[in-house]
Amino acid sequence: MEKTIGMRIRECRVKIGITQEELATIMCTKKSTISAYELGKIDIKVGILNELAPILGTTVSYLAGRSE
Repeated sequence: MEKTIGMRIRECRVKIGITQEELATIMCTKKSTISAYELGKIDIKVGILNELAPILGTTVSYLAGRSE
């Protein structure tokens, strides 16, 4: 099964050792929004991926599934 964007976000978040709540604080959003991203319940805009990637120590290409 191919990883979704949400799975990749969760994987990177766990790898750097932060909680959904901590990521939400960094992103100035709610924990429920981060949870929804990770579960694929809401679409993630490119601007959000651009903000998330450096926080998670990865690239937009990786999060979007265009690179390993």
